[in-house]
Amino acid sequence: MRFFYICLLQMLACSTLVWSQWSYAEIGEYSHTITYADYKAVFHLHEGMDRVFKARSGLQYHWYGSNKINVTQGGMGGKLLQGEYREFYLNKNLKVKGSFNKGLKEGQWNQWTENGMLLSQTHFSKGLLQGLFKRYGQDGVLIEKGKYRKGKKQGKWMSYSSGDSISMIRYQYGVIKIKKDSGPINWVKKKMGWSKEKTNAQGALGNSVKTGSSTFSSENFLKKESKPKPNKKRN
Repeated sequence: MRFFYICLLQMLACSTLVWSQWSYAEIGEYSHTITYADYKAVFHLHEGMDRVFKARSGLQYHWYGSNKINVTQGGMGGKLLQGEYREFYLNKNLKVKGSFNKGLKEGQWNQWTENGMLLSQTHFSKGLLQGLFKRYGQDGVLIEKGKYRKGKKQGKWMSYSSGDSISMIRYQYGVIKIKKDSGPINWVKKKMGWSKEKTNAQGALGNSVKTGSSTFSSENFLKKESKPKPNKKRN
């Protein structure tokens, strides 16, 4: 009877071990923690992902090796980060929260101060900044807002400073877009064929136009010669 119970326990232990190995292989993902001097990082790694991994040049890959998180452009030398990523301050408040997909940042990423105030909110797509970006001051007040497209600033970017001062800059593919002349006056000038070059050319001529052997001046045209009036004889 005793021998029967011993065999039964061995069978249960073997089945549990087999199930654990099967579950680990099926999931292929496990969490890891690194403790630094002023914060702690909790992240996930995907086992075996490096065997089917093809890096793209120009992208920043995050991977784990030598008990630290490394960042390499266009490649990796360890296990890629996969899934949820979090950093905690020593007081257990969240510092950073985001997600990785095959070592690349993906989706929304938030960053907080040690006392819990939101510092920034960014969005990523395949490792590149994409979509809405917001940056806050230490007091939680919004100080900058804009959008990214494929890692570059795009469209209107608003900056908010003290004293209710607001400034706006337009970007196109990461380059500041210079505003062209617009408005009804410039539209009329364009329709009438006026331009800066034409105006400067007329100024250089001194408002005079030569036609044939004579010269016509706008000043002479505007001024009318005063002719002496004949004296009327009084009766």
